Amino acid sequence: LEGNDDSARTCTVFARWFEQCTAVGLHKTQALINRVKIDDANNPSDIHTLGKFLRKRIPCKCLDRKYKEVKDTAKLGFCYNPECTIPNGQVERS
Repeated sequence: LEGNDDSARTCTVFARWFEQCTAVGLHKTQALINRVKIDDANNPSDIHTLGKFLRKRIPCKCLDRKYKEVKDTAKLGFCYNPECTIPNGQVERS
């Protein structure tokens, strides 16, 4: 990633969007687009999900070192409850 997390995140959001559109429209393996997966890819606080997503899809071993750095960090997501009292609506995912 070499410090280009924002660029990597933007590409990841587009990739997630296309994966979801393909699953719904082409393969018909799900009924609706899963917006949470797209939103999680766009979470600037969650470097774990970004590293894991890219590592699984890039065939070379160039992201293995980066993933080892971030694999123990918490996976974060957003709470979509409008009455959520958690600061910034950030919650740890399992």
